[in-house]
Amino acid sequence: MIVTELVIENNEVEELVEELLGDCTLPTFLFEEEKYQRVIIGIKEDSTYVGIAYGVIKHRTDLFFLHFLYVKKEYRNYKIVVCLLESVLKNALDVTGANKAIWKYSINGNENDLRPKLLAELPFCQMIDNVRIRQYRTAAKDFEYLKNKISLYKPQRWKERGYNVIKWFECSEELKDIIREKEKISEHERNYLSPFIEKEDSSLRILDERTSFILTRNNTLEPIGWILCQQISEKEVKMRRFYMYTKERASLIGVSFVSYVLEVISLFYDYLYFDVVEGNQQMERFVNNIWKPVVDLNCIQCNLKINLKEVINDELEPGRNERSILEGAENGNGGSEFQK
Repeated sequence: MIVTELVIENNEVEELVEELLGDCTLPTFLFEEEKYQRVIIGIKEDSTYVGIAYGVIKHRTDLFFLHFLYVKKEYRNYKIVVCLLESVLKNALDVTGANKAIWKYSINGNENDLRPKLLAELPFCQMIDNVRIRQYRTAAKDFEYLKNKISLYKPQRWKERGYNVIKWFECSEELKDIIREKEKISEHERNYLSPFIEKEDSSLRILDERTSFILTRNNTLEPIGWILCQQISEKEVKMRRFYMYTKERASLIGVSFVSYVLEVISLFYDYLYFDVVEGNQQMERFVNNIWKPVVDLNCIQCNLKINLKEVINDELEPGRNERSILEGAENGNGGSEFQK
């Protein structure tokens, strides 16, 4: 018999994770009760725990983030996976009052994503969108390759040409207000990346003070571009924003700017992550033509956006996709926690 349970106490959470995953470090946000309400579901078959799913919702909001779903390999089948998914999302709806959810997960680039098919089996869920972003990781020691590959890799060229690089946290409010005004009056291209990201997903770490910078022109408050990073761990940093105003790109000063920032990153971190949104042709060409040889991790980060509604019928009715989903799981094509 399959049973799902809402796990509440911290010691029970840690015991369940140890039983299923062994020595695994849980994310700190699961225990930040002053910020988040968590939903942690364990699933049993014949009194044995075989899987876990968890996520959080920030207090006084209605958006639930599903971060993790895992089922032991020997128990992976359609019924258990869908039952676990159904339980964690129902509890997000009933316990936290969420009416929207984002399922966050990653897949390898050549794998078939089965999650939308699984979600389609839940009558109280409606998929709105699935945002896919390709994520890359590079070891800082491999920046040496780029120095030889990029002829304009000159970290101090911006200074020689009279530009200024300012730490983001040392920028005056006047300079930030100028950027805000430009955002209001300018028509930016689709790939514009605003530096004002404080209001995004609150589970994201704050900007890294050591590796976040803005480039300005010749001792003025005229912004040219910015690079903003966030710390992932003590050894890893992620470049969240890299943007140069369109009219400045022909000067190639941006190459010197990013070279400088890479030098700073190498002083403090072992690894650099960055994302490329599908369709950003400029960044896709840059990765394929220059960066690809130093990539040591390449995956697709997905944010599956879901509308949740009150459950009218608690009876789950598997649809016609059951056979194809099971076949995909058996072939290892799902690329998710419940298939690894």
